[in-house]
Amino acid sequence: MTTTAMRVMGPEKVSRVKRSHGRGTCRRGDRSRVVFRQRQAGWARWRPGVERRREVAGCEGWRSLVCHATPSSTALGESSLFKKADISAEHFEDARNKENWDKLAQVLSSKLDIEVDSPRIQHYYLPVYMWIKAKMREHKEATSYSSSSEEAGPPLCVGLSAPQGCGKTTLVTAFEELFDSEGLTCVSMSLDDFYLTRREQVALAESHSENELLQVRGNAGTHDVDLAMSLIESVKSGTRTEIKVPCYDKTAFEGKGDRHEESKWRTYDASKVDVVLYEGWMQGFTSMGDDSKLGEVHSGIPEVNKYLDRYAEMWSLMDIWLIIQVKQLDCIYSWRLQAEKAMKQAFGEDKGMTDEEVKAFVDKYIPAYKAYLPDLYDADKHMDNLGCKSQDDVFMFEVDATRSPVE
Repeated sequence: MTTTAMRVMGPEKVSRVKRSHGRGTCRRGDRSRVVFRQRQAGWARWRPGVERRREVAGCEGWRSLVCHATPSSTALGESSLFKKADISAEHFEDARNKENWDKLAQVLSSKLDIEVDSPRIQHYYLPVYMWIKAKMREHKEATSYSSSSEEAGPPLCVGLSAPQGCGKTTLVTAFEELFDSEGLTCVSMSLDDFYLTRREQVALAESHSENELLQVRGNAGTHDVDLAMSLIESVKSGTRTEIKVPCYDKTAFEGKGDRHEESKWRTYDASKVDVVLYEGWMQGFTSMGDDSKLGEVHSGIPEVNKYLDRYAEMWSLMDIWLIIQVKQLDCIYSWRLQAEKAMKQAFGEDKGMTDEEVKAFVDKYIPAYKAYLPDLYDADKHMDNLGCKSQDDVFMFEVDATRSPVE
């Protein structure tokens, strides 16, 4: 891989190995955690866990990932995410509930290499997962084609919105492992999977040559929304026997990227899909009817705003939403710098971006955050903007600079 390609990809894009229920040669793309392997960094084995301090000795970035917000002594059922998930301390008085909880915690501890009593497992990943499971039960009761378990309804579609670097990919990985351990099939896909082909991106850039936000992939307008909607709609309607999820190659064209050929897309048996996780940094961003002040944010945002109309149709296909709030945008810069420093420690100082290059990279996304996060974080607008039937269909919480839920 060329140095240029590695710079564009970033260290966080090393993919998780494909699952047994999904076929195809393309691995899950756009992973936002740093995953190093023995032959690359000399460690005993690869470690996706975010709470281990010893992966990158002396790296302040990794140390800052340890979950501090919820003390490990806090009882189950008492921290903020339990309350949002409607799980009380009494839930654990039932021995069966506690046994199942402990079993799931062991799954995450083993798969993610995190201590089983870690607050990240006990007070973050598992409460959110249990909320999704409760929503799956509600969804099944409301949409089953008949009372027969042989004719289950469509899978639950979950939209996950979170800024870059805040841990959404590790969260999705945790969900995948948990669903798999319970015999459920989860299809996870990213908005990044639906970037335009290289040819289409070049045409877009040329037709908007004055707009720097559309010169590279990332912002609204640089995705094949029709392809994404066609896939989601077919999953919900049951009109396909096979689901093929696109893969995007960020190393193609010296890091400018291109969509993989269809033979490398991930394939699933549509009849066995229980839940779809659809994540992205701008998931849920909704166009503003009055765009008169958007130019004050950035001269290119008004054009981006026009493309968002089509995205709103896609958001409405989600049944429930997870929204991870990051209210201090400076965190995005620092998280990206942490990832870059970790990569350079492992691969060499010449294999990553300088601090100035990292800032320039993140700068392309900041205008959209400033323009659209306020509405996304406004619970009163969720039903209109996200197409939710109820405010209870949105699980929204804030994380701090350590990527830990704010109490």
